[in-house]
Amino acid sequence: MKVKARTKTFTFVYPDFEYNITKKGMKPEPGGWYHEGIAQLAAIIETKGWKVNLIHIRKPIKKEEFLSNINKHNPDIVGFSIRTGVREYAKKLIKWSSRLDKFIIAGSYHPTLWPDEVIQWDGIDAICLGEGEKPVEQIIDLANSGKEIDKIGSVWIKEKNGSVHKNSVQPLTENLDNLPLPKFDIFHFKNLIASQIKAAIIVLTRGCPYNCTYCWNNFARSLYPNKHCYVRYRSPKNCIKYIKKVQKTYPEVMTFRFQDDLWPFYNDWFENFSKEYEKNVGLPFECHLRANLLTEDIIKRLKEIKCFGIYFGVESGNEYIRNTILKRNMTEQVLLDAFAACHKFGIRTHAYNIVGLPHENMKTVLDTVKLNAKLKPTDMFFPVFFPYAGSELYDIAVESGYFDPQKPLKPDVNVEMPDFKKNQIKFSSLYSKTFVRLYQLVLGFPGIFRRVFESTLDLLWLFPYWPFPVLNWYIKTKRKVEEKLKVFIKTRFFSLYLLLKK
Repeated sequence: MKVKARTKTFTFVYPDFEYNITKKGMKPEPGGWYHEGIAQLAAIIETKGWKVNLIHIRKPIKKEEFLSNINKHNPDIVGFSIRTGVREYAKKLIKWSSRLDKFIIAGSYHPTLWPDEVIQWDGIDAICLGEGEKPVEQIIDLANSGKEIDKIGSVWIKEKNGSVHKNSVQPLTENLDNLPLPKFDIFHFKNLIASQIKAAIIVLTRGCPYNCTYCWNNFARSLYPNKHCYVRYRSPKNCIKYIKKVQKTYPEVMTFRFQDDLWPFYNDWFENFSKEYEKNVGLPFECHLRANLLTEDIIKRLKEIKCFGIYFGVESGNEYIRNTILKRNMTEQVLLDAFAACHKFGIRTHAYNIVGLPHENMKTVLDTVKLNAKLKPTDMFFPVFFPYAGSELYDIAVESGYFDPQKPLKPDVNVEMPDFKKNQIKFSSLYSKTFVRLYQLVLGFPGIFRRVFESTLDLLWLFPYWPFPVLNWYIKTKRKVEEKLKVFIKTRFFSLYLLLKK
């Protein structure tokens, strides 16, 4: 198959929103998130002399508007970035696009996880499995020369007769410094959610060395022939170039949010990076880190270079769930020490938890609630477990009979246990934060009063006859109102918003 390169234009299509279930059915929740993969691929395409642009779909649009946007750019290649949560909508967009006689390729999580499904969608010409830098560069080179692209590694090609060329995945790019800096301006900064607080997303590393069962990293690592190089990071000096380009592109930026899975602390990278950052950037930032890798000295250094918030994966307060089911290999004391050190140096803490995990019930979630009360995070999150195909926990859920992969995925609860039903899981997600604050209050009581009130809270949490649907509806409605108020203050009284956030 050949790609005709007339105007030499590549257009990305990025459906970027989620669906919520309401009484009236499925309702889209508008998005607006930066996508590192798109920005990185756009930079590569641009170095090849092609025009590159993005149709960033933050909420569903109608067929006529979408086709008008495509025609406006008149691309030779249309690249779809597809998450599982929007696959049906993406499938519709691709079918609409097929009438325009464009070469259509899809990538990102869903095509990588379910390639045999996606390659059969109407309108699809090709899919890319895993990281796309090398495949996209090779597609552009071959398109420029008018040659066949059937044998590019990591790419599956569908011919007009329906046959599919399934090429094996090619090796990872081992040195991230060899990549051009991402084309950040392919995104409109003012359309991004992070821009509401004048923050920018930063990604300096790739991969994670750990084997948590709920994460897709294990599957992703297994795709590549050079899997030993799965964990990679830009050099400290290249990181500063990256950050400086972000600042130049979005001069309004006041803070950064480092979205890396894990910063490297096991060699001199952090020491060198912190020196470079302190000297050349110096803006406040938040980051995602793993508690067992942090020492008090590291946290102190983070504070010195203006880290004001750290996001930790707690996941579960039940030791069996956390370490046997999830393979976190992290003791409660390690978590307590990390949070305590952050409190000592005045760094905000954010605790990520998961509810509705396979083999979980109200009692094990109560362990998570109580651990969070001890950790005293500044903020905490309790999303419902989503079974990612390719993860070990997905297989555990299927083998245990808690999840049927043949049924359509729902945006809220997909995994149910005999003693942990859908409305109980929702309740746990919606009310855990409230109970954490109540337990924190009780933990400050003396002696017998603490034991009495703690036992009372235990009984309330475990009471099996709550009107769960009514309680769930109430808290969801309350949060919607609060979120609208928050957005109003953000957009109209930004200084007041920052003050209230502190």
